Amino acid sequence: MKEALIRMVFNSKIMTTALFNKTCIIILMLVLFSACSKPKQLGSKLKDNLEQSSFSIEHGNKIISNRFMFTKFIGEDSLLYYEYTDRAFYIFDLKSRVLNDFLKFEIDGPNSMEEQVLGFDKVGDQYAILSLNYISFSDENSQIVKRKPVNQFLNNMDDPTVSRITSFKALNENELYLSQSPRAVRAPFENKGSNPPIFATYKINEDSIEASSIYSPEETLINDDTKGFYGSLSQHFFILNNNSIVFNFQFSPSIYRYSLKRKQLTQFDGKTTRFPETTEPFPANKYKDPAYLVKHLVQNGTRFSNIEYDAENDIYIRYASRKTFNEELKKSNYELYLQIFDSGFNNIIEQEILIRGKPEVYLSKNFIYMIEVGSSQTDENATKFTKFDLRQIK
Repeated sequence: MKEALIRMVFNSKIMTTALFNKTCIIILMLVLFSACSKPKQLGSKLKDNLEQSSFSIEHGNKIISNRFMFTKFIGEDSLLYYEYTDRAFYIFDLKSRVLNDFLKFEIDGPNSMEEQVLGFDKVGDQYAILSLNYISFSDENSQIVKRKPVNQFLNNMDDPTVSRITSFKALNENELYLSQSPRAVRAPFENKGSNPPIFATYKINEDSIEASSIYSPEETLINDDTKGFYGSLSQHFFILNNNSIVFNFQFSPSIYRYSLKRKQLTQFDGKTTRFPETTEPFPANKYKDPAYLVKHLVQNGTRFSNIEYDAENDIYIRYASRKTFNEELKKSNYELYLQIFDSGFNNIIEQEILIRGKPEVYLSKNFIYMIEVGSSQTDENATKFTKFDLRQIK
């Protein structure tokens, strides 16, 4: 049963966009041009109107704290969830709507797992798991077969060249593509002109890491904190798509695409009607002021989520949110929007989400899933999801 579940989750295939008939291109150029424009026109008509529905998955006898320290969408309809309290990975089957056991590690010992997990992917017949201090490789029976220490910050915080690995994606059975957060993201300090690469490749068999030539963009301010400081908001999300790296930051609407073939970085402004600007940085000398940080980062500010690519519709998807603190009412007003961009990163849909949901994109064929949180998550024995239907924009 477990082997069948693993095959079902990790061997799912994403359908690619069908090619246009070459004969039609030659004979009916104008008609085809009109047809090619239809998805964007349809998207405009459907602005703020993607159909959505909700459902719940019961936990049974499993302990699910709903803190969602780490989740990842895998396969076509499965959400991997790490429960830190018992060091277990579960799978929410969003199609059958059941919760399944997957991997269970120990709190201590040779098969232990750290409390904080940052990344997960299948590599050959093993699973690579990134935690705060290690990349661990596990078999399907939750036995750790290899570990690599990866926390360069340990006893080394004064070195401006060090980075922390924050996520990764498997390229093949021997290579992981790593996302790295420079030391200057953690706290402002004299960078001494150093600008560490934000991506690298880890070769598993050789146990070596090769840095990329992609660096933090100027707007992150990590090399000039006289203009302000973003802290952890200047960490980045990324995906690999069509021989390119597409990445973005929590504080900025900008979207970046780096061509691995041409070694060229292109910036797209990613601005929309409702989110035309970056969030405001705070003074670097305030990074140790808890009262100020609560007001500036927790109660106010704009955030942008991870971005995902839907090959079926040739679109990119992310969330954008905004908090504005009302001094009179002593509470924050929270707004959340689903944003959809075409392949040129032009915004075609921006839909307000009226439920409380986790702003992380879980993309399957034809649907976007969202985990409901806060006041929307009312049953402690079940996890509630909202599903957005992408079939309307075809």
